[in-house]
Amino acid sequence: MKIRQGFVSNSSSSSFVVISKNGEDQTEEFLEPENAFDTLGNMEFTYSRRYYDVFSKINFAWLMTEYMGHLDLTQEECRDKIIKLLESKGSGFYYKYVLKGYIQNHGYIDHGNECVDYKLFEGDNLENFIFNSESYVETERL
Repeated sequence: MKIRQGFVSNSSSSSFVVISKNGEDQTEEFLEPENAFDTLGNMEFTYSRRYYDVFSKINFAWLMTEYMGHLDLTQEECRDKIIKLLESKGSGFYYKYVLKGYIQNHGYIDHGNECVDYKLFEGDNLENFIFNSESYVETERL
């Protein structure tokens, strides 16, 4: 995935993330969702939409790892970063039952192989992306 600033375009579809350091912490949303359906989030990133919820952002980051074999970080290293982050926030449940058991078999990013970059997994970017209320996934179908 490419993390870009300014105008973003692709000939047919694009997916990108916006990482903010200024929003509110969404850890509580992760630990205490309003209902069980909220814990799944979006799993198919194909149509023009923004996703601000914690669970959709976790799913998107996990699905990105499906396309990471040729970059500086391996799929396993990126997934380990996600798992450790979720555990540090107080729950390994989501990884064990949703990501590992369901998302990797049913989730999808339209043109995912064209938008992969390891920068999401550098420094505090992953935590700021997932748990900051102003960070989001943007998918566009042009």
